[in-house]
Amino acid sequence: LTLEQLKIPFHFRAPLLYDWIRGIDPTPVTTSCNCKNLSIIRSDHEFSDDTNNADLLKRALYLMVESICKTLRNRKLTGGATKIILSYSDGLQSTSKLKLVPSTSNDMAMFKKCVPLLNKAWTRRVRIRHMRLICEKICQGAIQADLFSVGNKETKQAELILAMDKIHDKFGKNSIKAGLTMRVKND
Repeated sequence: LTLEQLKIPFHFRAPLLYDWIRGIDPTPVTTSCNCKNLSIIRSDHEFSDDTNNADLLKRALYLMVESICKTLRNRKLTGGATKIILSYSDGLQSTSKLKLVPSTSNDMAMFKKCVPLLNKAWTRRVRIRHMRLICEKICQGAIQADLFSVGNKETKQAELILAMDKIHDKFGKNSIKAGLTMRVKND
């Protein structure tokens, strides 16, 4: 449509629509995450018995990721970096850091990136007493949705996590759990 044709139904908004239709937008382009280290969010897990069991460590890691991501989502923020600190039975500590690209508040996406981080920090055969996960580079969540995200895996995961959040809010934290966090009778 021409500018004159658009002015009939849209009046003073016609020039703006005319430009948008042609891909012209005068607003400045900014990054999707204007990361200003607003604060950090951390979660700790103290093992009742010091452990070397990889499944127990991964379960604890997922619960910490879940807690941090829930806090991020509640504040409409995302995390841009994570750090794991492992405290061994003999008092020594091991640390590993990772930058999250893109920044996220998705439990599954963050956990997937934190498992190799755990393996990188876990350098000794001594049992682990305490684990701390720190989420840094906290920034505002993306306001604009992806143009081609219809039906992709990340979108489905985000919808699942939001549904789980609603169930947790309505029926309590233990009403629904990820399979990884379920205890096996041998534990």
